[in-house]
Amino acid sequence: MDQNASEDIGAKRTATSVGLNPILDPLQCLSRWLLELERQQENIIELWFACNVFLVHRT
Repeated sequence: MDQNASEDIGAKRTATSVGLNPILDPLQCLSRWLLELERQQENIIELWFACNVFLVHRT
């Protein structure tokens, strides 16, 4: 998250909203999810090549 955006969120808090989590923008959530998906896919591919064993031979 952008530092300015997090400062804006903090500035908008009041005494009644201090314990509440700010509502995240759905596009930011989707963007984070897509980045995490891409990272996990890369990890799976790296592990696949590191193991170097076809699935047919594992069963």
